[in-house]
Amino acid sequence: MTDPTAQPSDSETYNQSMRILTLVSGGHALSNFYILCLPPLIPLLREEFDASYAALGLMLSVRSAATGFLQLPMGFLVDRFGGKGVLTFGLIAMSLSVGMIAVVPDYWWTLVAMALLGIGVATIRPSNYTILNASMPPNFIGRSFGINMFAGHSGRVAAPPLIIFAAALWGWRAAVMIAAGIGLLTTIAIVSQWRHVRDDAAARRESKGRASSPRCGSLPPTRY
Repeated sequence: MTDPTAQPSDSETYNQSMRILTLVSGGHALSNFYILCLPPLIPLLREEFDASYAALGLMLSVRSAATGFLQLPMGFLVDRFGGKGVLTFGLIAMSLSVGMIAVVPDYWWTLVAMALLGIGVATIRPSNYTILNASMPPNFIGRSFGINMFAGHSGRVAAPPLIIFAAALWGWRAAVMIAAGIGLLTTIAIVSQWRHVRDDAAARRESKGRASSPRCGSLPPTRY
């Protein structure tokens, strides 16, 4: 019979750490892929929506502004509720926003979609770093941050050539919709493995439970 109190072996700990790192880094790569999948399509969007380059630049700025202004609020949410829930929301928001861009009828709806994309992107780093800090072995924290950042930049590198190639084959709307579908599949894959992932909210709940449990000898005797 397996002892439920047995500690995992070094190999089990390593494998679990790599699984968590892969999941979190995949989400980071996806967010950066979405950030750079639209700029290469600017000429096509200009023709489709009859918009000026200035208007399309504003569209991209809406995403950046939403992400920038919401970084601190997302950090508060992660501290309050943990990284897993916030990251799940962000991944879904990003995928839906990109899918929305593929079907919008006019330019003004792209601003709404880009604002939603910015909200989703704002969740990534606060939740990623919280999950990695809570889940990785202490002697692997620095390397896990480095690998996570490498994955994010890999998403940026992959986005322009892949989206241009797909747009040339099937049109820009189909290319963007495919990107959204990949994001939803990635989200499902990540969420399905959440049971292996720790975040600070879970650690705090466990710590609070231990602190509130009665311990022998912890209180002085009461006399009536």
